[in-house]
Amino acid sequence: MKLPNIKSASEQVADHLKAEIISKTWIDIMPGETHLLKCLGVGKATIKAALSILEQEGILMSQGPNRRRKIVLTESLKVSSLRIGILCYDESDRVDFLMNQLVYSLRERGYAAFLTTKTLQDLKMDVGKVSEFIKKNNADAWILNASPRSVTQWFIEEKISVFALYGGQIGLPIAGISADHKPAIQAVIERLVELGHRRIVSLSNRGRHVSAPGGIEKFFLEELERCGIPTSSYNLPSWEDGRDGFRKCLEALFEHTPPTALIIEEPSYFFAALQFCGERGLRIPHDVSLICSEYTEKFDVMSPEISHISWDNQPIIRRVLRWTNSIALGKEDKLQSQVKTKFLETATISSAP
Repeated sequence: MKLPNIKSASEQVADHLKAEIISKTWIDIMPGETHLLKCLGVGKATIKAALSILEQEGILMSQGPNRRRKIVLTESLKVSSLRIGILCYDESDRVDFLMNQLVYSLRERGYAAFLTTKTLQDLKMDVGKVSEFIKKNNADAWILNASPRSVTQWFIEEKISVFALYGGQIGLPIAGISADHKPAIQAVIERLVELGHRRIVSLSNRGRHVSAPGGIEKFFLEELERCGIPTSSYNLPSWEDGRDGFRKCLEALFEHTPPTALIIEEPSYFFAALQFCGERGLRIPHDVSLICSEYTEKFDVMSPEISHISWDNQPIIRRVLRWTNSIALGKEDKLQSQVKTKFLETATISSAP
């Protein structure tokens, strides 16, 4: 088995400084060690070792004791203005904080980043429609948000530089990052079972269902079984895309054996479920407990606070920037990683009715 190449702290800092030099954060002269210590928050020895690495690579040139180093930006390190296309999952991505932060961060480093005019949902997740759309949109590299595996595979087969943000990526030769939902989902289910819930339903809108669930949906069903709750399509229903399909799904769920707890995948569907419960006179959490498996800034102004699963976006942004810098330098980068998630329990869950 090939062991992973785990870089030292100084090598990681050197990579970061190189990326900043490439993106022209600093021009001609490198900041001094004292300034870098304040900016990066690492040890003095780590900074010295990182700068020494860049000197050995010929990127920095010493100008003598107590003088700042000169930046030597060779032709191989000069970056053209790469066009980075971000293929959104649906329209809500256009106002999503992470998507907009990605665009801002990429542009800040000199890349021409943009969100596509059509989304994967607009293109019906159809490989043929996606291929036609991509060929009409000029980009040097692509970031896919929550792309189905079939679409991701098409990019690989076409030898297009691509980064998978969530979506189907495990086992594919592609760079990507995803959120590890399993610990948080496990915590949610254990807490609901502790509160007496037995009719627990997960509403996932990614076209997954009980006959062929995705990885996290399969884990959800396994956790219910582990807690002694038999599972069926009731626990993981499917529905047609869109507002009407989701509402019909809720109507069917609450017709005979209403769930006592709903885990809803996206904030937009969470708000739709909240509206549905209000129309039915269902009290939250007295009649039904609600948990959203994603966070949105809109939760910050709601009272009571919303129980949800959350994670830090900054590691995602840093990972995308490292991948983009590698593409700009003509280097191969197919590393896949995950960010940790956590379950935040608030007043929208309580004991089963």
